Formats: sequence, C-alpha cells, structure tokens
Amino acid sequence: AAAAMLRLDPTIATARTIAEGFAWSTWDGQLGGATPGEGVIAAGAWHYLMAAGGDAAVTTAIETGVAAVIVDGAFAEAGAYGGMFGGPGNGWDWSWGSNRAQSMYGANLMMAAHFGILGGHAEADVVDLAERHLHYMLGANPLSMVYLTNMAAYGGEHSSFHIYHAWFSYTGADGDHGNASYDGKPAGVDEPLYPYFTGDDQTSTDGPAPGIVPGGPNFYYSGGYELPSRTYPAYAYRDFSVGCDWDGATCQASAWEITEPSDGYQGPFVLLASFFMSR
Repeated sequence: AAAAMLRLDPTIATARTIAEGFAWSTWDGQLGGATPGEGVIAAGAWHYLMAAGGDAAVTTAIETGVAAVIVDGAFAEAGAYGGMFGGPGNGWDWSWGSNRAQSMYGANLMMAAHFGILGGHAEADVVDLAERHLHYMLGANPLSMVYLTNMAAYGGEHSSFHIYHAWFSYTGADGDHGNASYDGKPAGVDEPLYPYFTGDDQTSTDGPAPGIVPGGPNFYYSGGYELPSRTYPAYAYRDFSVGCDWDGATCQASAWEITEPSDGYQGPFVLLASFFMSR
C-alpha cells in the first residue's frame, strides 16, 4: 500500500519511508518459500518501480528480489504445462484458487520483462514462459480445459460449463441442483467430450456468462466427490457446481473449493491476457 501511495504522490514522506525500508531483496524474508504466483509484495515492487524519484539502492534490492522469486522461481518450475511449484503428493501453488496463481506467474513474468529484470535469461525466453502460463489457462494443460466459461461461441473448445455461483448455479436458495438457464452446456453447443466427468451432464438454456475464470485445480479439495486425480495436482479439477450435498454430517460436494469464481482470479487472468493482445 505504501508503494502504491508513493507512486500516486511521491511527496508523501511516510509512504516513502515505509516503502524504502521494506526488505525487498529477501522478499520480506520469504526467499525459498514465496513463489512467482505471489501478488502482494510483487504489486508493491511494480508500484515502486513506476514511482517517480525512486532510490537507486532500493531499486537494486527490488530487482534482486524479483529476479530470485519471480523469474528464477518460474524457470525452476517450468514444464510442458506451464508448471507451478508442487508435484505428486505436494499441492503448494495448486491449492484453492490455483488459476489465480497460474495467471499471476505469467503476469509477474511480463512485469519483470517490462522492467528489464531477467535473472540472467533472455527477454524472449521470459516472455515465452509467461505465454506458456496463458496457454495453460486456454487449454494447454493436462485436462485440456479452457479455464473460462462457455467459450464455444468464441472458438474455445472444452471450456467450463459449471461454476459454483449464486447467479449461475442456484435456483432460489438451492445450490445443489443447478439452474435450468445457466448451469450446464446449452443444447446448441457442440462439445463432443461433454460431460468431462461422469454425471456432470447437466444442460441449460444459455450456460454461464462467457469468459469467467473458475477457481482451478485444488490438490487440497476437502469434499468427498471423485476427482480425476488427487495425486497429481493439475488433475485435481472437475467441471461441476454442486454446492453442499449434505450427508447429515458434512458437505460432500463443496464445489466452491474448485469452480467458484472470484474477482481475485479474474483480474490476474485479464492482466496476463492483456500483455499479449498486441503481440
């Protein structure tokens, strides 16, 4: 917040004191733990670098932290499907809202490239890695999911037709049995692989509004419904919208842990996509 205030008004002395006293080079002591999907400290770094009258030593410290956490961190995990920290038996970035992290990886890499912070890599390679995270969101992932809703009319195959949301998956106060207008694939949409998982075959008149980002794979999903895999984090996703499905003791479905959308997921994806609109 201090860095953002400093960018808006470089004369605010308290904002400058706080922003310039921050432990940027060690990412506030989180080196080794923070990943390229981190958004709070990263946002502060970008604000400071865009502020007028930045201190040269502070700028260098920020560049050191960005190179270590964001650039080198992303390259350390780079894989065929836009890798993030985690692996078999280890969710790490693949937790609740993992699509936010996936988009932040790419967006942070593009911001680093914008400021020339490359961590010893070529700029073209940094941009290419960022684009891989965008492609992950648009279908280059283990489940071939386009992690946007109802994209058939825009050329998107295998997109999401179920999100847990009061507007699209509820009928009145019932969040367990869908919505005839907005929850499920519209009859007029040709999607040969639908349903993507047995039983998720609901249809609707219109489907959900297009272009909404669902939460994403969640290795730590606590519900009782079956997922494609609970061993490999990128497979811990299911295109469904059942809310609770109470069994007398606990919610069995808990789709909100996987498909609920959020402004916090949408914003990073829009930012990432915006970098490639003119490329």
